[in-house]
Amino acid sequence: MTGLGDPRLDEMLDRLYSADSGQQADLTQYFTDRAGAGTLNWRQLDHDAHQFLADKLVALDPDKALFCHRLCLALRATRVVEAGTSHGVSTLHLAQAVRLVSEAGGGDGVVIGIEYEPDKAAVPRRWPP
Repeated sequence: MTGLGDPRLDEMLDRLYSADSGQQADLTQYFTDRAGAGTLNWRQLDHDAHQFLADKLVALDPDKALFCHRLCLALRATRVVEAGTSHGVSTLHLAQAVRLVSEAGGGDGVVIGIEYEPDKAAVPRRWPP
């Protein structure tokens, strides 16, 4: 349960968070191995790291995503730009907040997500299911 008040959205986020949890061990192992081998530059990821991360969710924790949602509600945000959309976990939180604010104010809202990986960007475009 995300606390966003939409059962379909909760269901989709539950699936995304489940997939993210399944990737955590691989992420930890990959970066531990690279750091231990001295082949990782934390200031600029190389081609190998980009390839490894290409299908990873790299999602905000549920509490952080909900914080972003509530912050947008508190600010009465109707326009949001997100850099690093990934599979859209945080984007869905932001979009729900913008939708609620826009509905309450009788206006339109927009959320713009920017993502480097085309396959990752395709996931949030499937909402609503």
